[in-house]
Amino acid sequence: MDIDPLPPLPRGRKRAASSSPPCEGPDAFAGAEYRNGGGEADAHAATRARVTSELDTLGVIPRDEAWQLDLRQLLEGEGENGNGLVVLCVGELGMKVVVDVVRSTFPSLKAISPGLQAFVIASSQPNPWPSPRSDRMETNGGTLPCDFPGSHLTTFPFTTINPANPSRTFTRLGLLHPLGGGREALDAIVLLDRQGRRRLVLPFGWGSGRHVRDAAGGWIVRERFFEVLVKAVGELELEWMGEIEARYRNVMAA
Repeated sequence: MDIDPLPPLPRGRKRAASSSPPCEGPDAFAGAEYRNGGGEADAHAATRARVTSELDTLGVIPRDEAWQLDLRQLLEGEGENGNGLVVLCVGELGMKVVVDVVRSTFPSLKAISPGLQAFVIASSQPNPWPSPRSDRMETNGGTLPCDFPGSHLTTFPFTTINPANPSRTFTRLGLLHPLGGGREALDAIVLLDRQGRRRLVLPFGWGSGRHVRDAAGGWIVRERFFEVLVKAVGELELEWMGEIEARYRNVMAA
């Protein structure tokens, strides 16, 4: 008996969207483009280009344009101008994401600038959250042990400042939330130089960082923030060494 041959396999046909596993991380945009078709692919590509373009504007603020702050007043006596670079984790609702970025880059920052310190500034004591995936945690005072995720809740790894006058503190930083009732801050990372000048602001959930929590594009923002923060600390260290060298030449020439 003759057996009919199997029909040829179709060519050039895309798999159904349900057969594709959900994409996360760097492939999220590409996965979304594949699953959603040409129209939404163009939208995702446009969003990615816009986010990348906005992030390209981030960088160190020139000295003559930077706001001058008094660290002793700002940090309620915890810091003082001239002792090293300072990273501030400022915010309320998105504080965990802000601190996670600083904590992830902290070993690299300390390697570039050993005297660097980090502080958390919030109008109220932040809620704890599950501990990180490492059994060690980098802090201002060194490396501390911590448990694995899910085992307990831990507080922020940096000294937390709860300003007596939140409105004044956040206004000085230029981060007072317009809808926060005069007590809440816009989420941000702020980098101060040794003279207490505000040299870098990385916005979380607003401005060029408004996509930081997006499921598809958030990784782009966070990765860019890592790069910008590390680069900025390096630039400020070089700037400081240049100032020291200039002073030395002036003294020798006198």
